[in-house]
Amino acid sequence: AALRGRAVILNVWATWCAPCREEMPALAALHARYAAEGLAVVGLSIDEGAALAEVRAFVAEFEIPFDIWMDPEARLSPVLGVRSLPATFVLDREGRVLFRRDRPITADDPELTRALLRALG
Repeated sequence: AALRGRAVILNVWATWCAPCREEMPALAALHARYAAEGLAVVGLSIDEGAALAEVRAFVAEFEIPFDIWMDPEARLSPVLGVRSLPATFVLDREGRVLFRRDRPITADDPELTRALLRALG
């Protein structure tokens, strides 16, 4: 509800996922590039609850500038159909999914950029 009316990148990840670690700079770059236009980037960690300290250390190490939400019981993953990590979604201001990638993203991916511009438009 807090993100209603905003375009959103939702990235499902975990600290133990090597590709997730590799794509964090791309997510930070997208946040920097589009936040002023109304984009919210949210990282949804599926690390177990006991790993909260690891998630905090990860956020500090990578200097993550966007929100990180915790889903330690991975309740949202089945709803989204996530079977592998990382999984990235672009939602428009109405909450419709415009883009999905079930592998690491890059900040300059043309398909992702088109989806973001459409979501922000």
